[in-house]
Amino acid sequence: MNVYKFGGTSLGSANRIENVAQIILSSAGTPVVVVSAIGDTTDLLEEAMNKAVENGGDYAIPYNRMRQQHLDIARMLFSPSTQPGVIGKMHLEFKKGENVLEGINILNEATEKSKDRILSIGEQVASFLLSEYLKTYSSDVSLLDAQSLIKIKQSDKNREVLYEPTLANIKAAVADLKGIGVVPGFIGSAEDGSVRTMGRGGSDLTASIIAEALQAEALTLWSDVSGLYTADPRIVPDAFCIEELSYEEALEMSYFGAGILYPPAVLPALRSNIPIQIKNSFYPEEKGTRIVRYSRDERIVKGISCIRNISMVTLIGGGMVGVAGIASRTFTCLSENQINVIFISQSSSEHSICIGIQSEDKEDAVLALNREFSYEINSKIIDSVIGESGFAIIALVGQNMLNTPGISGKLFQSLGSNGVNVHAIAQGSSERNISAIIKESDVEKALNLLHEDFFLSEIKKIHLYIAGTGNVGKQFIRLIYEQQEEFRKEFNLEFKLIGMINSRKMLIKKEGIEWGEAVSEIESHGVSAHWDDFFGNMVAFNLRNTVFVDNTASEEIGNVYDQLLQQSISIATCNKIAASGDYKNYSRLKQMAYRNRAHFLFETNVGAGLPILNTIRNMKKTGDRIDRIDAVLSGSMNFILNKVSTGQSFYQALQEAMKMGYTEPDPRTDLLGTDATRKMIILAREAGYPIENHDVDLISFLPEKVEQASSVEAFIESVRENDALITEKWQEDIRQEKKLRFVSTLDRGDVRLGVEAFPKEHPFYDLDNADNIILLHTRWYNAQPLVIKGAGAGVDVTASGVLNDVFEIVQHNNY
Repeated sequence: MNVYKFGGTSLGSANRIENVAQIILSSAGTPVVVVSAIGDTTDLLEEAMNKAVENGGDYAIPYNRMRQQHLDIARMLFSPSTQPGVIGKMHLEFKKGENVLEGINILNEATEKSKDRILSIGEQVASFLLSEYLKTYSSDVSLLDAQSLIKIKQSDKNREVLYEPTLANIKAAVADLKGIGVVPGFIGSAEDGSVRTMGRGGSDLTASIIAEALQAEALTLWSDVSGLYTADPRIVPDAFCIEELSYEEALEMSYFGAGILYPPAVLPALRSNIPIQIKNSFYPEEKGTRIVRYSRDERIVKGISCIRNISMVTLIGGGMVGVAGIASRTFTCLSENQINVIFISQSSSEHSICIGIQSEDKEDAVLALNREFSYEINSKIIDSVIGESGFAIIALVGQNMLNTPGISGKLFQSLGSNGVNVHAIAQGSSERNISAIIKESDVEKALNLLHEDFFLSEIKKIHLYIAGTGNVGKQFIRLIYEQQEEFRKEFNLEFKLIGMINSRKMLIKKEGIEWGEAVSEIESHGVSAHWDDFFGNMVAFNLRNTVFVDNTASEEIGNVYDQLLQQSISIATCNKIAASGDYKNYSRLKQMAYRNRAHFLFETNVGAGLPILNTIRNMKKTGDRIDRIDAVLSGSMNFILNKVSTGQSFYQALQEAMKMGYTEPDPRTDLLGTDATRKMIILAREAGYPIENHDVDLISFLPEKVEQASSVEAFIESVRENDALITEKWQEDIRQEKKLRFVSTLDRGDVRLGVEAFPKEHPFYDLDNADNIILLHTRWYNAQPLVIKGAGAGVDVTASGVLNDVFEIVQHNNY
């Protein structure tokens, strides 16, 4: 014999009841069927009770709504000839409930007995409806009285099933049963015969007890989900159904928030080794989840669960060390005050005890414990008990975690690299679960992170926010769009574009923006750009593996990097403002990134895509020392001076460089040495020298009248007017076929920049177009410098360099 239990959603309409009937009638053998209340019936009954207690509360509104829902279903299920008999019996049950509500309303009080009487109506009527409908197909259908079967200890607080009489009652009732038996779940009776309900998950427990009594072949729990999932699919979209679990794993998952399974309902089936099936009544052909004594699934972690609305209560005190009975008194005190302890963690030094409880119990718990330990608190042996809210418990569950090293380390790595702080951690002696307390605001991020790491490690999702949709920004987007499939296949990465902002508009979509439509979509669907709102959404979404990509030259954006790093959001940027500004701010950003396990990468600040800064960092790691740097760092200036060295006018060379995108949007940044100065400051700082802007000796090659031009247009016009004056001092060098270079030099902390001329034998001579070159004179490279040379400007190399920084972040953070 099999036992079926159908949840409220499976019975939520006439069509659904018809579907349930077909499942029952098509099953092998004749099952005993346990039924929950239909749809939102229990909620409506609780609302009616609460309103009945209130003065002036109109309890009839929710009660009549509940009644009408059931009558509408009955009229759709039954033919006109059978409706009067069915509906008449339903009215009798509804009238009894109405009388109880009237009494509650008169007294303005609901006793435990009256509450149970009202709440039992849902299961009573649902089981009656289903049994009567089944009778239209088969005469061998019986409606069993749950009150005569399930016996519950008479107590207003604890609803303990009296197993000995209950099992005997079930065996006796089913012994002569022919055909299908239908039983209302959730309901039993006290020793005095009054109705008692079994609390949350009571119908599951009813079904499991009946299965144990009958030594059923299997217990099938039918609901609107296709089994236990690796995580809550409403939070983790990539969660999938677990085909098989052990009883112990199922207990751990249900205890830690897997809502479709009630923990006490597992125990009767476990005692008798009865398999539990969790199946979807809407898709009965799907396998669902099977719960057995020994699971054949060899995965180390089976599922990730969470409990929200948790408060931490902490006892701290040096006087607790070595004192016996502190933990015992703590648990006894909380038990006596009907407070359930969900989580406990005690430091090995015995200096503190941390417990996790439901938040609604926090005030009572703190009050009770302060009272219990009042002597120790007054004697300064224990500090006052502290209660904090706003937490959640996450738990990794798996039978095969037993004796598997590294699980806790992987959990900490995953959470820490995304700025999720673990406030307490515990692992049971069975090692079937590792549980941790985190901020409730981090639950979605944490569950998705852990699910990726333990179940979907082959593909990692990286969430990107991008500032700037100019030349570099567009090319960065194009690079990802064109290589999406390669990233998935070669690197197991999927980049999701969540937000974009430029100087005019911004666009944010939590579900992601299509890479191929990104630039056009921000123009057509973007709203007015407000950085505070953009950043606020980034923090509010709190997505895992988040990287901010700054493809602008905006000082406003560069000034808020600290806020991003504080939230453990890594930054990849070609914006030089932050790294070349005030040294204290630069140093603070680096320290903040380290402290928050984020990354602040700006490789493209110097040499675009050339591996200059990373090379310097790696040399320092190995003990090398940077003594001197000679560099041509301005690709745009190199392009211009190359043209001038061949006889072209400075103005024409500038126009050509601007047209090809080699210069900054404002060419004064290049020609006045501002851009090269920023680069050299960054180089010096990465080499270990705390250089400020005022430490740089910049020798200008432009006439003063050109430098003082008030706008871009005026500056370009002034260059045209003074072209001959600009180039006359270089004419002798040009006649000697030397090459002009805008050179940056760092010599043991001294920095200078200016135009110099070089003969053919110098490394700086053969430098094409917008190329950069850098000579590193170091402790190890003292006889011959280390030379890095290549394209140092241009949209393509800059965008690819920024993307490389993103990859560096992904790899270093172990995303």
